[in-house]
Amino acid sequence: MSRKIYVVLSQTTTFVARSIRKISGCTYNHAAISFDPEMEEIYAFARKQHCAFLSAGLVHESRLRYLEKDCELPVQIFELEVTEAQYEWIRLVIEYMMENKEYKYNLFSMLSFPFLGGVKTYKAYTCSEFVAFILRKIGYLKQKQSHQYAPEDIGKELMLSNRLWFEGDMRQLVRELDTDERYYGHYSREWLYKDVTSFMRLCERAFMSVRLF
Repeated sequence: MSRKIYVVLSQTTTFVARSIRKISGCTYNHAAISFDPEMEEIYAFARKQHCAFLSAGLVHESRLRYLEKDCELPVQIFELEVTEAQYEWIRLVIEYMMENKEYKYNLFSMLSFPFLGGVKTYKAYTCSEFVAFILRKIGYLKQKQSHQYAPEDIGKELMLSNRLWFEGDMRQLVRELDTDERYYGHYSREWLYKDVTSFMRLCERAFMSVRLF
């Protein structure tokens, strides 16, 4: 019996996201995996709160994060068939990484991507690197290593296998024109502490990757 997962490529609205699109000329800057077409279960390596740039890791994104009032959100969504065993493996990987706080957002790879084409860092992923890691393991991506994929690269390769399920404004799929108040909370000392410690842990990961690989 086969199951389905969805790869979501989107155009987020943060300053960093807009800068990435301007520098690279890409359309989409964010990648995530969903287990349902209603986008109720979306997982991605991303910020845990909008104002905390460095406190990022694997998060269960609310679909409201993708929506802002009076703001169009272009997306590409691909529907992929997977076996039952692959489906369960993906869920186990996500569950493990969600519970293991050692996994961080690969900030170094994101910042250097236009110049170096991705940097592999121990226990750290960008949003596209994580999606590419999953898709490479189940046989959908083959052209590059996981850390070398940008969201646009994922879309281009999946287009070759005619997996596009939806392309357009996310608001056509999700009618809740509201915002996630928890995600858009105010910056605080707690988030400052989390930002600093998260960056320190990421530096440790980068050092370990140099030593080990």
